[in-house]
Amino acid sequence: MTTETMTETYKQLNDSFNQAMRTGTQFHEQTARFWNEAITRNLSETRAHFEKLADDALPFNKKNIERFHRLFDENAKRSLDLLKQTMDVGTAHNMTEAYDKLMGLWRTSFESLRECTDAVARANSEMFETWTGLMRGGFANGKTPAVDTQKRPAK
Repeated sequence: MTTETMTETYKQLNDSFNQAMRTGTQFHEQTARFWNEAITRNLSETRAHFEKLADDALPFNKKNIERFHRLFDENAKRSLDLLKQTMDVGTAHNMTEAYDKLMGLWRTSFESLRECTDAVARANSEMFETWTGLMRGGFANGKTPAVDTQKRPAK
């Protein structure tokens, strides 16, 4: 082989290598640009969905806070009534009256526990229904859900 042939072969090899490097660099730039645009677009859409969800959830959160505030007030009142009834047992004038007051206290205690448990379960169930409706109807479909916000009567 002559020097010219070697030089020409080296030049072609060098050009092919440079072209491959340029193509690889261009491929990586285009890939990075694609993913950057896709992520930016998806982040914007996701952010818009979460902002809408937060706006839609605000009245439901307020309702849930009010519900638990009422629940706390009711339970505090029940506890005070039980405390008063507990103190009243000590004012009995005979054993029969003390027995009746103590049995009344036990019945009231268990009834109060049942009512409290039912109220908490009902409140949790309503809150879960609200969030489920919000997530299904609001976030998933991009629209405000039709969730019942009317106060339900106690069962």
